[in-house]
Amino acid sequence: YEHRIQDLIMEGMAAGVWAKGDFKVLSYAILTMCTAVAIWFKPEGRLSKDEIARMYEELIIGGLRSGAYST
Repeated sequence: YEHRIQDLIMEGMAAGVWAKGDFKVLSYAILTMCTAVAIWFKPEGRLSKDEIARMYEELIIGGLRSGAYST
């Protein structure tokens, strides 16, 4: 998964879809978000899995586009 996510990020940066940034750190952040949700998500919780997935999508895609993480 790690290499596939990194490839997707690099391809997006090369195509101008994503802002430039450290693709490795970004991939680790995305992967951690996606795996750690299993620790805290509760099906009976306040938000459904679809609502959380939508929020994650907005965070990840929005962050990659904006480059807010760039140094």
